[in-house]
Amino acid sequence: MFGNVNVDYKPCKSAVQLDRAAKYILGNLPEQYEKGIVKTRPDLVWEQYCTRDRFADHIMLTRALFCKRDTPKTNLAFKMSISFHPDDNDKLTYEEVFKIAQEFAESFFKDYEVLFAVH
Repeated sequence: MFGNVNVDYKPCKSAVQLDRAAKYILGNLPEQYEKGIVKTRPDLVWEQYCTRDRFADHIMLTRALFCKRDTPKTNLAFKMSISFHPDDNDKLTYEEVFKIAQEFAESFFKDYEVLFAVH
């Protein structure tokens, strides 16, 4: 369908990292505001089993409900980036990328909290 797709992920090991990852995804970090960076349109943000403004709280609550213990090595979540090859940039609309990301999330993370945005 498309050329090379790159998937990169990094673990979030604390509620602070979770919150910062969500704010980055949504473009809500203070430094993004200061620089006037607009990461995405509101209609290109999707959440599953959580709300976009309380993503970290939802994950921590789920862990508490299931009596999950956290250690410094615990991965609470992963911040993933899916990038398409530059040759495909003119072939995809933001809406098409959103649909691809949504189908990916629904297929691979169907029972988990998910937050994503198309940039």
